Amino acid sequence: MNKSLSTTALAAALMVLAAVPATAATVTLDFGSEANQAYVLEYFNGGLDSHGNGGANDGVEFGANAESLTAGVSGARGTGTGKFENLPGSAGAGVLLFAAQSSSGALAPANVINVAQGFTNVAFDYSIDGNLASYAGGTVTLWSGANGTGTSLGSFTLAAAATTTACGTSGDLYCNWQNASLAASGVAQSLSVSGNAVTYSEFAGLQVTEVPLPGALLLLLSGLTGIAGFMRRRPTAA
Repeated sequence: MNKSLSTTALAAALMVLAAVPATAATVTLDFGSEANQAYVLEYFNGGLDSHGNGGANDGVEFGANAESLTAGVSGARGTGTGKFENLPGSAGAGVLLFAAQSSSGALAPANVINVAQGFTNVAFDYSIDGNLASYAGGTVTLWSGANGTGTSLGSFTLAAAATTTACGTSGDLYCNWQNASLAASGVAQSLSVSGNAVTYSEFAGLQVTEVPLPGALLLLLSGLTGIAGFMRRRPTAA
């Protein structure tokens, strides 16, 4: 293979990459399949939660204090400690809580969610402890860098629901749910929570619109690898 041929192959691969449209994928993360009070950690990132269980590899990493909770008050007799009711139909069987405590085995710091591939929009359902205004006001912020670093690309303030539904079970606190959607002003790589969004807010039905990775890019990389391998195996002329 000569240089002209390899250059032609590279140019053709780049043309294929440019011609393939990139479609953004929205990933929905449902909580509750993990054990109650398990730290989510790498569960949605091809790894494990704090109980050693693994989930889908959606490319989403959770900070050290992100807990998955199931329904219940005391955790007795197989129930959870989520203290929630009336989850929206789009949500799973559990919720996400950024707890006061953190896992010692986390790769990411507390109060963040990382998406290394990048994302442009996030949507979620949320509920405030007791639907009390004194526990509202927490903030969700999108950042250009990992772990809540870089430039702020947008933020959302959590508010108590205007219409209140009484909890049906004594001890439950999270019974009024609202949906929020936040678009980044660029490509975000992390989300952070602060204020009363930690400890006093629960989240469900998290949806992340990830930046697309064109399939043609994989074809390009594999093609270049093949070319390099062929050239290494090509005998040298005497």
